Amino acid sequence: LKISVDHFFLRTGTSAWRQSIRYQKFMRDHPVESIYMHEDYDDNSLRNDICLVRVSKHFNDGFTQRILGVAGQKYTYPTGSICQVYGFGWTDKHQQRGSASDALRVVDVKIIGHQKCQTWYKKRS
Repeated sequence: LKISVDHFFLRTGTSAWRQSIRYQKFMRDHPVESIYMHEDYDDNSLRNDICLVRVSKHFNDGFTQRILGVAGQKYTYPTGSICQVYGFGWTDKHQQRGSASDALRVVDVKIIGHQKCQTWYKKRS
């Protein structure tokens, strides 16, 4: 699902929603070309709360602020590989909506095989 980008920008140089004004000199705003939300996003449960953001042009604001490439459609990550997931979402599955983190979080996740993934998701449905 592609959404309008009229009022969006990507801000680098901060990892918090409510960053102090004193850190503004480190922040940079980058124009957004497009945003793609997950087609099965559910606003009530926040299931599939993920999107891809395409910026209008490449940037490199320093060691920690750079564009991350997306693997090709046919690329398969090896089972057992570790990837990192970033987000501002809930830090506890029992939290109620509206209590998401103010700071960007990161977690290491081990890639599981396709068959195991399908089995786990069938159990959750």
